[in-house]
Amino acid sequence: MAQAHQDRPWQSYLTIDTIVSLLDLPLPVALSLPLLSLAQSPSFDSPTLPYTAAVAFFFVLLHQLRRLNAWVAFGSGRKLDWTEEVVVITGGASGLGRMIAEILSMRRASVAILDVREPDGGAESIGEGVKRYECDVGSVEAIQRAKTQIEKDVCSAFVYNLLTQNEDMTCFY
Repeated sequence: MAQAHQDRPWQSYLTIDTIVSLLDLPLPVALSLPLLSLAQSPSFDSPTLPYTAAVAFFFVLLHQLRRLNAWVAFGSGRKLDWTEEVVVITGGASGLGRMIAEILSMRRASVAILDVREPDGGAESIGEGVKRYECDVGSVEAIQRAKTQIEKDVCSAFVYNLLTQNEDMTCFY
């Protein structure tokens, strides 16, 4: 049986991730350390100035290494052109799904709404480029039919991948 939360010593909570996140000072704070040292003794030959400059350099270096790590791990990112994207929204006839469909339609994305209900005013009332496909996402057969229809209308590999993942998730309902 696992130990109770209160029975663990305080040292067990110190992990490398915790220490690194505590050391991640914002750059303005790190760069202000030498200035604070100069404010206490306004002489450049102060004995504390090299130490605070070294600490500031350490924090700046740590910040840059974290940025480099994120760039290596996730890449430089891509510029998203919504006019080339197809977005599939489940439950997009009302509520949050409808709001997301409206926003993406304003950005000129092609939007496919999967819902059992018709939106108020029809799919055209949501925005240009919005199509509704009647689909109960709790049914694997309905998702398969919607996927086939969207592929015919849009012909996109992205739609295939997204709906295949959604289809796998519906098996757990």
